[in-house]
Amino acid sequence: MKQLLLKSTIFIISFCSYLALPAQTADPYQPDDNPPRSIPGMELVWSDEFAGSELNSNNWVYEKGFVRNQELQYYQASNVTVDKGLLVMTAKRDTVANSSYVSGSTDWRYKSEFAYYTSGSIKSQKKKSFLFGVFEIRARIDTTKGSWPAIWTKGNDGQWPTCGEIDIMEFYISGGKQVFLANVIYGGSTSTVKYMGAKKDLAYFLAKDPDFVKKFHVWTEVWDETKISLYLDNELIYSRAVNLSANPAGTAVANGFLQPHYFTLNLAIGANGGDPANSKFPVKYEVDYVRVYQKMISATEETNENSKLFYSQHDKSLTIQTNTPCMQLIVTDTMGRRVLNIKHPDTKTSLETIKSGIYLVSIYLNNGERQVSKINVL
Repeated sequence: MKQLLLKSTIFIISFCSYLALPAQTADPYQPDDNPPRSIPGMELVWSDEFAGSELNSNNWVYEKGFVRNQELQYYQASNVTVDKGLLVMTAKRDTVANSSYVSGSTDWRYKSEFAYYTSGSIKSQKKKSFLFGVFEIRARIDTTKGSWPAIWTKGNDGQWPTCGEIDIMEFYISGGKQVFLANVIYGGSTSTVKYMGAKKDLAYFLAKDPDFVKKFHVWTEVWDETKISLYLDNELIYSRAVNLSANPAGTAVANGFLQPHYFTLNLAIGANGGDPANSKFPVKYEVDYVRVYQKMISATEETNENSKLFYSQHDKSLTIQTNTPCMQLIVTDTMGRRVLNIKHPDTKTSLETIKSGIYLVSIYLNNGERQVSKINVL
């Protein structure tokens, strides 16, 4: 009987080099009706194509009221629509009552009885979150002065900024210029905030394409355990090493970029976006899709011409590829206890019932071979 040597390596998603992305082939002025592209060695683990006529409540929740940054808009669900394959957030010059108004409060969120701008914001918090992957978001923004559209993620655990924030796209005014920002945020020493990123002027993109603001564009994040890289239409805007983005020693979350993150898509008004007083409203922010790809994890720790194992974090499943029939699948924990024992397993086996942890996976082939691999179930 041939037994493969077990290495100590735990296979996690790792793709340190940038995955070359194809040029956009869809009509840049219209929603992309093509199926999601394939990335060799990766799987599309989740997407929202914004089909139908309403927001998918399995994916998103609405933000409401005055939320952050002393922005001018009051977020409400009615400013968010789904139509013809697009998520549309619309900012309006309006007058609405502040449901959180507190007479005499000095807190900017509660002290105003009315708001004079409304807009939309959604987030996937407690719905969908992901650790590592290629995130693709296709969107078209409005560059009207005062608007501040964004695509960003935050870690599930910990308080901001130690939870970690990744700004895939922000568009606002900086130094008197309209710019795109790609950025990561984490905790600094003595309760300070570390902002690490890069900006590209809108003028730079307009010089290359005068129709830039009329078109949809693809913002991409490529993130693994070593690096976060942020792109606009395949052009690298900023890259940051994960190990250089840790929080101070003793912080509850050691590194916010080594945990799952959830999405926020929002259209803010004012603050960094500039003064909207003389701008024309409504302002629209259209999102065509949000897609998440993750690497299919090889659970095979030594080459075996007769069998391969793959573990998917997305649906907690093992995929067995063999040249000869598999007679038995056994999964044991680090104490040697069997947690799964299946004779003649299917090609794909769910591990949904198994708690998070490190496990040994053994498969026995009818030719007498045994293969042992180690996986990390998240």
